[in-house]
Amino acid sequence: MIKIIIITILSLINISLFSQELNTKSTLENIEKIISRVPSSEKTAKIINEIDPKYIEDYINPKAININDISNTERALILGSYYYDAKIASIIKSMKTIVYLNRIRNINENLGIYNIYKEIEIKEIKNNTDLTDSLLQKSFMSTIYFLENNNRNSITILLLTGFWAESLYLDLEFLDIANDKELLTNRISNNKFNCEDIVKLLSPYYNESIIHKELIESIIDLAYIYDTISINDEKIEKLSPEDIDLLKNKVSELRNKIMKL
Repeated sequence: MIKIIIITILSLINISLFSQELNTKSTLENIEKIISRVPSSEKTAKIINEIDPKYIEDYINPKAININDISNTERALILGSYYYDAKIASIIKSMKTIVYLNRIRNINENLGIYNIYKEIEIKEIKNNTDLTDSLLQKSFMSTIYFLENNNRNSITILLLTGFWAESLYLDLEFLDIANDKELLTNRISNNKFNCEDIVKLLSPYYNESIIHKELIESIIDLAYIYDTISINDEKIEKLSPEDIDLLKNKVSELRNKIMKL
């Protein structure tokens, strides 16, 4: 599968950037497919509620980035990462949730995405953290719909890539201390499909910037690791410790590139 993807990328190198949005229907279908695979907050909570919240806070990204000094490509990637970090902070009822919500709003505005959520909603969740998850879900999907409706699929894809990379990074980091290792390992394994779909979505933008090029090549490296994992009727065999180590190193490298750590 990954060999076919690479051939596709190479064939796209000389395609004009003006033709990148032609296959909109296929792009939207792949975007929706990835979103449908995002684990629910309930399933995520089942895994992380047994982990010390202080440990979790050490791993969700604490770094504030000056978004005025970076490109829209980088902003979209970081926005996706912040959305997932906010989701985790919300589940453990961390005070950092407000920090992430404000960062998300600032990046949305810098990307020209307005009215995703209101100031009053930010104030409300300070007194009722149970509102946070529904607010985040509404904000995330509103951002996706706004971008789709304004033919900004390239930004949508980058947002999803940042969200996916952060979720996979945290799953791998939590694996050693989670009680339900089987559930978490299955989540990590099934990211093989998201990895392939994200490469397909990003590939038309290979020549758009050096950031796109390096990002795609990093995810292809990750796909090579996943490509060694056997699949039977879309069920992935159990990952070996060696597989886990390879994935952890490569995903950590990818995540650090995205977050400029």
